[in-house]
Amino acid sequence: MIKSLWTVISVLALANLMALAAFFVWLGATDRLSRSRIQEVRELFRSPVTAQQTPAPGDAEGGEQAADDHPKTGAPVTAEQRLAIIREYDEVARQRYQRVQRETEDLISTLAEERRALEAREARFQEERAAWESERKRIEELEGSEQFQKALGVYISLKPSQAKDMLAALIAKGELPQVVSYLDAMPDRNSAKIIEEFHAQDPALAADLLERLRTHGFAAVVPEEP
Repeated sequence: MIKSLWTVISVLALANLMALAAFFVWLGATDRLSRSRIQEVRELFRSPVTAQQTPAPGDAEGGEQAADDHPKTGAPVTAEQRLAIIREYDEVARQRYQRVQRETEDLISTLAEERRALEAREARFQEERAAWESERKRIEELEGSEQFQKALGVYISLKPSQAKDMLAALIAKGELPQVVSYLDAMPDRNSAKIIEEFHAQDPALAADLLERLRTHGFAAVVPEEP
């Protein structure tokens, strides 16, 4: 087995040698190989690669001289140009500061207006609440008085049309809350008939009376059109 392996290696080596010889013969036949080129190849492989990468002292000086002789393309910035750039940056910063200051002032002004509006609404609410409590107290005192009970008995004893006329006279004098108190204190049957009389003559007034009665806790149905 070793003899066979040696035979194969020998045959391959001989084939490579013959191929190399044929290659050199082809170079010589095509005028691609000469003594001078062989000498150049020998000189090329004589020194290591690192020695070729290190420049000679004369070459370094020549490179520096060439660099010195080559003019620089970047123009220097003058003092006036630097001052102009600084002024431009200052102007941009000033404009930004002024814009932020205006936005801050606008925001403060808006918040102040909203606060004043809120305080005004709160004041109106307190006034309306005080007026409502005062009116409610007056109505309670009126409904509990002896004169109110006597007048209420009279309205209940009258016909609905007569009671409506008397209550309408009170409304004309600006005593609408008192009329609502009378209607609220009446039995539902009497107040409903009086509301029907108001509705036949003035539906808008009848609707207003019903709404006011609703706030007194009285529920009634709007009479239908005949």
